[in-house]
Amino acid sequence: MKAPEGFRLPNPIDFETHPPPELPKYLKHQVYDKPEVFAKVDSHAIQVAEYQHPTFRDLMWDLLYRYKLDELERARVIFRWMTAKDMQNIHFENVPPDSPEDVLMSFSTNRGTFSRIYSEIHCITVSGYAKGVDYLPGDKFCGLPPNHSWNVIYIRGSWQLVDVHWAARYLSSGKNVPENVVYEYDDFYFMMEPQQAVYSHFPEDQRWQLLPVPLTLSQFENLPLTKSQFFKCAIDFLQQHHGVVRTQDGCLRMTLGFWRPGGFTYKLQYLVTSYNNPDLDSLTAYPSELTDQVPNLNVDLKCFVLQETTKDRLNFFFRLPASGIYYLTIYAQELSSLAVGRESTFRAACEYKIICNSPARDAQPYPICHDANWGPAWSHVHHYALEPSHTEGVISIPNELDSSVNSNGHHTPLPKTVDIRFQKHRPEVNLLAKLHRNGVSDDFLDQYQRVTETVRETLFHVTLPEPGKFY
Repeated sequence: MKAPEGFRLPNPIDFETHPPPELPKYLKHQVYDKPEVFAKVDSHAIQVAEYQHPTFRDLMWDLLYRYKLDELERARVIFRWMTAKDMQNIHFENVPPDSPEDVLMSFSTNRGTFSRIYSEIHCITVSGYAKGVDYLPGDKFCGLPPNHSWNVIYIRGSWQLVDVHWAARYLSSGKNVPENVVYEYDDFYFMMEPQQAVYSHFPEDQRWQLLPVPLTLSQFENLPLTKSQFFKCAIDFLQQHHGVVRTQDGCLRMTLGFWRPGGFTYKLQYLVTSYNNPDLDSLTAYPSELTDQVPNLNVDLKCFVLQETTKDRLNFFFRLPASGIYYLTIYAQELSSLAVGRESTFRAACEYKIICNSPARDAQPYPICHDANWGPAWSHVHHYALEPSHTEGVISIPNELDSSVNSNGHHTPLPKTVDIRFQKHRPEVNLLAKLHRNGVSDDFLDQYQRVTETVRETLFHVTLPEPGKFY
């Protein structure tokens, strides 16, 4: 679309007139809670991105000035156009040196900065450190050159953080190669809230953290690797606030909180160069050196972790089979119903580095769970209208066994029992169970569990014939 004859582009904003860095006067969640608020603006930006405009003037007319937009809508439409446009293949009929057309064309050679595209909006390009696709928890930035740049825009009297690069794509698997890059919009990176952005973005000029008490580089390095999915699923760090944690005799319990219905799973990997390495603390790690198994141990590492989800807690229990360095990735999905869970996908939410100086004494793998989660899963409990008597995935029974006295006066230990009940609000729902223990036949253990089914309740009466771990 060509601009009208009389249309003139406004003069660029003078850098000297930019307001100084200061705390935001409002946060994103106070402005909007869902991207659908901008549905019309976003649709317009995406449609404009499908065209090749002869000049920058024509582009700006079509994108910004053909319709009456307020300041926030102008910032939004520019942001969405940049995330939707293939900047590697943009071209214009005439490209004078250092012109706006030249600025946009420079993205094909990775020389462009988005700050010059914002029209009539104060925009700063910030350089610094970002925990990107090749970053592993525990990596250090001190002494290295900046590896990323993003923007701060001034809208409605307040500075707001935006990152067009990260909003436009994500990595579908662990390796940073072109075939793994997926172009999909992520609204988290428009008007990032500073207390969330600081987990992944650290500006050289710490004032642009926009925090009342800025973090130091060392504090930034020590934070867990946290991605946008972490905040979308309302997850919170309750115990492990550092990205590097250590086991105690090969065992570890980690707990996170979550405040919105969600599904969770995980991946545990081993750093092969840490095998039999006595100097774990100074070892440099690379993503290509991670594997799903410990050398000489033909068992998937996922079997050495038990994931338990309660109403608002996510617990991980580790019993690691070998000394060395492990990396845990926690994946999450938003759930509002079982149908949503089936249609949505798990995305990486956060990552940890786990240093294990000695293996666990009882480093037996946990049995394979049909679901990633031990205990009653939120989606199934709500979908099938169940009320479980035990909301945890791990039920502990005291070690002191009751005993009976025989005719000779000897005490004979009595087996321990546990009743697990499910109140049912849908009478047609039937529940089944299997009892399992490593090294014991499931058929043999069938005699130690009994199911009582009524219209309103299913009762699992389990007898544990001896001390140990049963599943």
